[in-house]
Amino acid sequence: MAEYQNFRQSRYVENALINGDIWTPEAWRQASAVAIGRRKEQVAQIDQLLQQYWAKGPWSPYNSVDKQSFLEEILLQIQDHILHKPQSDRRVAILKLGVQVQLKLDQIARRAEEDDDD
Repeated sequence: MAEYQNFRQSRYVENALINGDIWTPEAWRQASAVAIGRRKEQVAQIDQLLQQYWAKGPWSPYNSVDKQSFLEEILLQIQDHILHKPQSDRRVAILKLGVQVQLKLDQIARRAEEDDDD
């Protein structure tokens, strides 16, 4: 648990969430742009999932299940990309998005715990 706390407090994750949320599709596309290469497989899937995630609008009781499912699917695509493409030119952007998604899921879990305590 202490290692996790140290990670969460590290410079790497400082300000990882933009306005309390993950990258918009536009910010993701900009961060993951490369000079040569098409957006295929996991990257193309992440593009679609981010569009769907943001299309749901702000977090609310009515869309939270869908938005959380999109986050979990994005994380699976990120893990698959890291596993199968260790030399990817998009690796830094993939890792940064992964940190954002994990922090957002952590934020959701903490809020759920707080609601259970009330």
